[in-house]
Amino acid sequence: MVLRILGDDEEMDQVEEIVGNLIGELATELRAEHARLAQLREANGIGATPRYTDPKPITVHISSPQLAQYTALIEELDRLMTVMDALWLTGVLTNKQRADGAYQWRTRVLRTGREIIEIERCNDTGWPD
Repeated sequence: MVLRILGDDEEMDQVEEIVGNLIGELATELRAEHARLAQLREANGIGATPRYTDPKPITVHISSPQLAQYTALIEELDRLMTVMDALWLTGVLTNKQRADGAYQWRTRVLRTGREIIEIERCNDTGWPD
C-alpha cells in the first residue's frame, strides 16, 4: 500500500490486517455460496456451463497484495454468477431468486471495496475520533 510510505509501520500493519480480514471473510462466504450452488447444480444433473456472447476481458494492474485479493474476490463472484446462471437457465432458480442472489453478492463485493477505500481515506487524514 502507498499508505505505508505515509504512516508508521504499526498503524499500517493495523490497516492491512483490517483490510485483509474484510476481504478474507467475504472470500470465505463467496466460496461457501459457490460450493452450495455447485452442489445444487450437481444434484439436479446440470453439467452445462453458460457461455456469454460478448465477455469483456480486462487488465488489472496489481499494485498491492490487497488489490490482488480484491481482484480474486471479483473473479470468485464471476464464477458464482456462472453457476447461478446455469441454475437459472435450467429452471432450478426462479427469475427472482437469480436477480436477488446476483444483486446481493454484487452489492456485498462493492460494499467491501467501498469500506476498504474509506479505511484508507481515514488513514490518510487520521483515524476518526
